[in-house]
Order: sequence, then C-alpha cells, then structure tokens
Amino acid sequence: MTEQPLAAGDRVVGTVRAPDAVTELKAAYGEQFCTARLDVTGFASVHQVLNRAFDALTAYDSTPAATVRSVKDAPPSPGGPAKMGAAIIASAGQRPAPLRLVLGSDAYTFVRDALADRLADVEAQKESVAATDVPAA
Repeated sequence: MTEQPLAAGDRVVGTVRAPDAVTELKAAYGEQFCTARLDVTGFASVHQVLNRAFDALTAYDSTPAATVRSVKDAPPSPGGPAKMGAAIIASAGQRPAPLRLVLGSDAYTFVRDALADRLADVEAQKESVAATDVPAA
C-alpha cells in the first residue's frame, strides 16, 4: 500500500515499530519516504510524530488534516477536562451511544466542515465508481 503513492511520486510519512522493516523502501525512495518510530501507547509519542508529519507534508494544507494542524498547539478549551469527562461518561448511557463524540463547538464546526468536504469529494466520483466493480456472475 505504501509503494503505490511513492511510485506515483507522492511523499509518504510511514509510522513503524521497527525501522529496519522498511530499509528497502527508504533506500529506493530516499527523502520521498519519511519514517517515524511510533509508540501508540504514549500520547507524547503520537503528538511528536504528528508534528513531524505535518511539518514534512505541507501538501496537505488544503485537506481536513490542515484543520488538525491549525489547532494542534491551541490552548485547551474553557470547558476543560472535567466537562469533557462528564460528556464522555454521559454518552455511554445514550441508546444508541454515539460512534463519534464531538466535544466543543469548535470541534463540531471543524468536523462538520471536514466531513462536508469529504462527501463532496466522494460525490464528485459518482459517475466513475462503477468502473472498478466486479462483473456480475
């Protein structure tokens, strides 16, 4: 999966547990393929890797990732952890519980706008999607 965008000339930031596992890709694609060791059990590690990826891939400035990038260093909202915790606990009692819990008005706006953009991208492909269907038997 990583090789397809690389072969097309795109830049890729790949997260790895073992950097030695991708030495061939790194040798073949050089600076086009940036790797970052990621410990998914530590928030600090995830935050550090995201910052490196955002800094390396400015091509994503017009995507929903740019929204994340624009707020990654923003101060916490006035509601703070206590209100967030209460909302998370309350959501567990909802039937059905939300699959995605959006916390804060800013977050709602960012998510809504990002999803609207993604839906517009999908809708624009409506005429060509059947080209990859498996023929009926």
